[in-house]
Amino acid sequence: MKRKIIATTVLAAILVPLVILAGCGSSKTTPTVPKKPTTTPSSSKVTVTMIDFAFQPPALIIKPGTTVTWVNNGAVAHEPAGTGFDTGPIQPGQSASHTFTTAGTFPYKCLIHPSVMTGTITVSSSPTGTTTSPTTTTTPSSTSTPSGY
Repeated sequence: MKRKIIATTVLAAILVPLVILAGCGSSKTTPTVPKKPTTTPSSSKVTVTMIDFAFQPPALIIKPGTTVTWVNNGAVAHEPAGTGFDTGPIQPGQSASHTFTTAGTFPYKCLIHPSVMTGTITVSSSPTGTTTSPTTTTTPSSTSTPSGY
């Protein structure tokens, strides 16, 4: 009986590491399925760049609760303002933010350069106002790709 226990223990001590090591040396890979796209959370942050007397992007669709930050990458001051918000003058290299909490369309302009700098922010909780960011996972494969692919 004692021999049987010792033989089983020795066999287990040999087989367990071999099984673990066998998994490390496999040339097969298991493909992974990309995760379902996620929607931008309502507390997301979006950046609008001001350069060359233009807002980039000039139009946004965001969800309620999103904070928009205007960053001045230009050489002169700008002042984004629209219904319900005015960032005040933003000097080159500086930024200012506003959080949009209610749905609606908010046209805005630079109060310093109103004829050339305009933009629109649409706040919507509908699916058309959703930004998706798909996640893709790549697993390396040691097999060759068939011709024609």
